[in-house]
Amino acid sequence: MEVLYILDLFAVFVSAITGTLAAGKKRMDLFGAFFIAFINAVGGGTTRDVLIGAVPVFWISDIRYLIVIIAASIIAFIFATYILRIRNVILIFDAVGLAVFTVIGIQKALSIGIAPVFAVVMGLVTGVMGGVLRDVFCNDVPLIFSKEIYALACIIGGIVFFMLRSFGLPDTITFAGTIAVIMAVRLVAMELKLGLPRMRLK
Repeated sequence: MEVLYILDLFAVFVSAITGTLAAGKKRMDLFGAFFIAFINAVGGGTTRDVLIGAVPVFWISDIRYLIVIIAASIIAFIFATYILRIRNVILIFDAVGLAVFTVIGIQKALSIGIAPVFAVVMGLVTGVMGGVLRDVFCNDVPLIFSKEIYALACIIGGIVFFMLRSFGLPDTITFAGTIAVIMAVRLVAMELKLGLPRMRLK
C-alpha cells in the first residue's frame, strides 16, 4: 500500500476518535458517537468527491475506511477517559490528519485535471469539512469559523504544495513538505493561541 494511503487511514482513525469524543461531550449514545465519528472522519472527503464528481465516493469502494471508523469509535467510546488524559498527543495526531486530508484532496483534484487554485479549495474542503459537519451536528459554531487557525493552515499548505511541485521535486518530498508545513502552522497557532480577527457586534 502507498504511504499516503496508509496515512489517510491513520487520519481517518484519529478523526473518528476526536469525533467520538465530541459526541461524548454532548452525552450521545453509541449510535450518536459512531455517526459523529463517521461524519468527522469522511465528511470532508465525501464532500470533495461529490463536488468533483468522483462517485461512488472513496469510502464506498473501500471497506477499510468503514472498518477503521468503527474500530476507532468503539475504542474511543470505551476508553474516552484515558484518551482525554493524552489530549496533547491527540492534538498532534489531529494536526497530522488535517495535513494528510489536505494533501490527499489536492492530489485527487489534480488527478482528474482540476486547475491548481480549485485543487487547493478541494484540499481545504477535504481538510475541514468533516469538522464543520461534526460541529453542526453537535449544535456548536464550527471551530474554523470562531477561534482557531484551521482553514488558513490548509490554504498555506496548498500554496506550499504547488511551490514545491514547481521545482520538479518528487511527489514524496512535495507531500512530506506540505504535510510538515500544515502541521507546523496548526500546532504553532494552537501553542500561541493565534487566530484571525473576529467580529464583535452587539
